[in-house]
Amino acid sequence: QYCEMNHITFEKLNELVVFAINQQLKQIKEEWNVLEQEYSQMKCDNKSKIIQLETKISRNREYQKKAYEQFMDDILKKSDYLELKQIYEKENEQYRKELLALKEVESEKKKTLDEMMQLLGKFGERKITEKQLTREVLVELIDKIYIYPEQQMDIYFNFQNPDLERKMK
Repeated sequence: QYCEMNHITFEKLNELVVFAINQQLKQIKEEWNVLEQEYSQMKCDNKSKIIQLETKISRNREYQKKAYEQFMDDILKKSDYLELKQIYEKENEQYRKELLALKEVESEKKKTLDEMMQLLGKFGERKITEKQLTREVLVELIDKIYIYPEQQMDIYFNFQNPDLERKMK
């Protein structure tokens, strides 16, 4: 029927934006702590898996050497040696793929933690204040703000990580 004029005072807008940003920072800190714990646990688990895989690779190399020695000493036929060699090489290739996958997952988690830490590092451990709410901070953190009747608003943040992106009301 008609269009309402939605407005909010600058002071109220500032207050609400600072509150929303501080809520986001608080949530990011909490999520960072959880991710850091998960990363530490994953790193410990991966370390033992990496040791196991490297041990299997090393063991297969030794078996391959022994098979070669047995072939050279005429204990193994050439066809048997080639078959064993192929088996050990296939297993080692699989173990190397598993090692690479473990390292890639660990690297991705580390990258996510570093990105979150970089964002948190801009504000330190403290909350942001209205005095710190500069245009640069707003442009970096906030994509858009919608104002509705009765001083309600939606704030859309610029975070790249969908797990961190959140709509605040």
